[in-house]
Amino acid sequence: MSGQLYKEVRTKKQLNELLHYGHSLPVRRGYTDEYVREHYPDWTWNALVRVLTAAGVYVGRGGSPPCCDDRVVRVHFDSEQAWRVEWDDGTNTVGPAVPGTTAPDAARGRETIAFDIGTGLRLEDLGI
Repeated sequence: MSGQLYKEVRTKKQLNELLHYGHSLPVRRGYTDEYVREHYPDWTWNALVRVLTAAGVYVGRGGSPPCCDDRVVRVHFDSEQAWRVEWDDGTNTVGPAVPGTTAPDAARGRETIAFDIGTGLRLEDLGI
């Protein structure tokens, strides 16, 4: 299966650079959104976290920023349903959707600066 079919292909190093912004300080100060806009156009922080979580590569670390699983070589993805992980032992895992047939979920509601440290997601429309 070719990684060329996926919209995004990112190395473990690139994903760790992204996830470094998953701490409450950069989130509150707007650095996370700025980084995502610059390096992941058409994506939101939450959509990226959902993809990485679905792919099984998101590692939460309590009060520290999350990181990518150490065994990852690269992750190919379109959405939380279409992804492929290349592992350092030469194996691959794939999501349930065919590459090139899905898109990330659109942001739902207004975003706030509230951050759930347990899941790595910024809280969206609270319905208040």
